[in-house]
Amino acid sequence: MVHDWHAHGVLPMPAEANARHGGSAEPQQVAGRLHTRAPAGERISKAEWNAARVPALRYGCRLACAYADTFSKAYAELNTTASARTFADANALAVAGHDVGDTVQSR
Repeated sequence: MVHDWHAHGVLPMPAEANARHGGSAEPQQVAGRLHTRAPAGERISKAEWNAARVPALRYGCRLACAYADTFSKAYAELNTTASARTFADANALAVAGHDVGDTVQSR
């Protein structure tokens, strides 16, 4: 059951993502074929599993890392912008003679 799930449920998703981003679906297809052979009773060596697993996961990990990097850059920019705006508001209130602490707490 687990092999069927991997072969027909899990591995097609990164294969499609690879194809959308200019990669090859072949690494996932190789791993999928192993997951199809295993429940049929064929013994598959650890070396063969590893030879299929590493390439199948490599491209997906690269896509995930690129997403994480993009997210962290966007978050840093948002945080910087929010801090700059808050500082500017507090500075304007201080220059105008308002008690910044009371104003910020009342928001």
